[in-house]
Amino acid sequence: MGKWILSDADNTGMGEDDKKELIGQARIEFTADGKYISHAKEDGETGTYTYNEKTKILITITNGKSSDEKVTAEVAGNKLTVTQEKQKGAMIFKRATE
Repeated sequence: MGKWILSDADNTGMGEDDKKELIGQARIEFTADGKYISHAKEDGETGTYTYNEKTKILITITNGKSSDEKVTAEVAGNKLTVTQEKQKGAMIFKRATE
C-alpha cells in the first residue's frame, strides 16, 4: 500500500524520451481497501488489485477501461518493481514521502 513515484524504467515497449518524461512524474497509489489510482502524463486510471501477503506479490490489477491485466510487483523496503504480463522489462518506483 502507499504512494509510489516512478524512479526508473527498463521496459522494451517504452522509448528513451518517454522514460525521461515519466521518471519522477508517473505516480501510483494503492489503498487499503484494494483500489489503485495511477497518473502518467495527462492520463489517469483507477481500478482494483489483490495482494498476496505471504509472497509479497501483487497478483492482479483490474482495469475498468479494458480487460483484466496481470501485473506482478515486488516490494523491497522503499522500492516497488512492477512487471506487466504483456511487456518485457520492469518499472521501478520509490515510496513517495508526501
